Amino acid sequence: MNLAHLLQRQARMAPERPAILLGSQVVATHGQWAQRAQNLATQFQAAGLQPGDRVALFMRNHVRYLEVMWAAWWAGLAVVPINAKLHLREAQWIIDNAQARWAFVTADITSETGGMLLGLERVVDVDSDEAQVLWQACEPLPDLPITERRADDLAWLFYTSGTTGRPKGVMITHRNLLTMGLAYFSDVDTIASSDTIAYAAPMSHGAGIYAIPHLMAGARHMVPPSGGFDPAELFALGQQVGPLSMFAAPTIGLSPWP
Repeated sequence: MNLAHLLQRQARMAPERPAILLGSQVVATHGQWAQRAQNLATQFQAAGLQPGDRVALFMRNHVRYLEVMWAAWWAGLAVVPINAKLHLREAQWIIDNAQARWAFVTADITSETGGMLLGLERVVDVDSDEAQVLWQACEPLPDLPITERRADDLAWLFYTSGTTGRPKGVMITHRNLLTMGLAYFSDVDTIASSDTIAYAAPMSHGAGIYAIPHLMAGARHMVPPSGGFDPAELFALGQQVGPLSMFAAPTIGLSPWP
């Protein structure tokens, strides 16, 4: 069992179907998303990362967020999404505790925190030339088989807020996430391939996890250009791209993120 099979399935069924959008602009079809994930997974393996190793994401909402996550799963790795609002010291503690080997960042986060993440083999700014090479190296590459994972193998290491102490790393397996994705259709709502999930809340949290059922349905994944919650922007995007849904806390309209 490996969540990467969900992406591979959509890429084979409808490779030209729009998958990842920045606002109304399509930046990846399902076929392109799968190819980029496969390319990056190949880079992980070439660098010596082994199944079960951890890759951290200290990023604001970004169109490459899902590509990193599915590339990590393709290579059999576990992802450690970190809330972009955390201070660098807090992010560093999580990276150390998770024993992450690589981290992907957005430059605005690291520049705001005024320092560098330490103890990692590689830190990649997803908007850099370095990232461009990782994503497109020798594209298209020969098919890289998805690394086999057991149902109870770690997929997502989710750190709690730590408001009463140190954050706790919750170990979420491939089975946990696949079951959540399937339960969405009976417990939350139906999803059509013409629907779009808007990532107005942090992709490091519930919004990112909701990507799984939307991928199962072959729907689209949209990052608003603002990177967060802007009612006027979302209303306009809904008129342009069609039906939108999103994960949101009840107070999101009172406290826009980020």
